[in-house]
Amino acid sequence: MYPENKLIFDFLNITDYHEKGFTGKGIIISVYDRNFIPEDVVDYERFRDQVKPMPLVSNSLRRWSEDGNDHGVVVLDVIRQIAPDATVYFMGDGQFSTFMGRAERVKSDIMTISQGLQAYAEQASKESKAILLASAGNDGIHGQVLTPAREKEWVAVGAGRLRNNGTVERASYSTVGEGLEILSLSGVTVKGATGEKRVFMGTSCSSPVAAAMLALYMQAKKMDREEARAFLHENAYDMYEEGRDHKTGYGLFKLPEEIPELEEVIEVSGSEKQFTDIDHHWANESIQRQALKGRIEGFPDGSFRPDEPITRAQLAVILDRLDNA
Repeated sequence: MYPENKLIFDFLNITDYHEKGFTGKGIIISVYDRNFIPEDVVDYERFRDQVKPMPLVSNSLRRWSEDGNDHGVVVLDVIRQIAPDATVYFMGDGQFSTFMGRAERVKSDIMTISQGLQAYAEQASKESKAILLASAGNDGIHGQVLTPAREKEWVAVGAGRLRNNGTVERASYSTVGEGLEILSLSGVTVKGATGEKRVFMGTSCSSPVAAAMLALYMQAKKMDREEARAFLHENAYDMYEEGRDHKTGYGLFKLPEEIPELEEVIEVSGSEKQFTDIDHHWANESIQRQALKGRIEGFPDGSFRPDEPITRAQLAVILDRLDNA
C-alpha cells in the first residue's frame, strides 16, 4: 500500500484485514483489460511474482498497446496493493470469449473487467462459475450501465468518492441505472508504466478495488457466485435511499468489521518443491501442501501430471490416507 491510500484503505477496513494477515492468498483473480507492457518500460518487479499470463495466450503480459496506454498496469497495481498474495491472471489481447474460457481453465474465483465491450460472449459468462465484476461506466446520469456489467451474470460496480473529511458521495461521473449493484471507491493512488504515481479515477478503478477486497475475505471463506453476490449486497452501506436505488445500487461496499478467522496455512518453500511439472499450475500450492502431509504422491520421474485422470485404485489409496490422517 502506498501511504497516500491509507485513508481509503482504513475507511474500507482493508487495513484491519491486512493487520490480521489477510492478503488474498489462495484466491485466483482473472483480469481482462487493455494490453500490459514490456519489462523495459514498466517497473515489472511489482508484478513478477503475482501476475501470470493467461494460458495459451501468447505474450499477453508483454504487449504494448499502440497508444502507450497503461490502463492494465494501474488496474493490476490496485489489485496488488489490496490483495498482494492473490494469484492474478491477465489477458490484454484476444477475444473476450477466449478470456472467459481460459479463466475457467485456471479455476478463477473472481473475474474483473474495467472496460465496456462491443462484442460480448454472453454464453461464456453463463457457463462461468466465477464471481464476475465489471465497471458500470463513467457517463454519469446521461449514460447506461456498460456491457458486460449490465448483464445479470455480472455485478455492475459504480464509483464512490471519499472526501478528506471522511464522508462519501457517489462520484458524479459514475453511471447510474437499474443494472447498478454496488459502489466501490475510486481515487486510489497507483504507479503507472513509468513508475510515477498518479490518482486512478473512474469505475475502472472501483471494479478492481471491489474484486481485490472480495479476494481478501474469500481467503477465509470461499463463496460461489450467488453467495458472493449476497455478501456484496449485505455489506453495502446505504448512501441515499434505503435499499437499492439507481444511483448507488445497494450502496458502498465495505469489508465487514467482524473479521473471520484464518485457517492455519502450511507454507511451502522453494526448497520443499515436490514435483517437476506444477510450477505454473493453478493448483500448485494445494498439491504441494497435500504432498507434504503425505496424502498424495507423484510418479517415479518426479512429475505429478496434474491434469491426467485419476484411477479408482489411486482414489482408494488417497481416501485410505485421509481416513488414517
